[in-house]
Amino acid sequence: MVIMTAIDIVILSNGPGELATWVRPVVRALRQQLGDRLTRRGFPVPIQAFWWLE
Repeated sequence: MVIMTAIDIVILSNGPGELATWVRPVVRALRQQLGDRLTRRGFPVPIQAFWWLE
């Protein structure tokens, strides 16, 4: 008997470069393993959130 445990995987990216270089391949590999059980969500951050960089 195989017992599957539900887990949550949260991937945080801080820019489009990360999305292109490591997030996309990781999500692709997870999709191969998890199939339809993978859900993606994107939460845009307004540039005003980076006020401390000024």
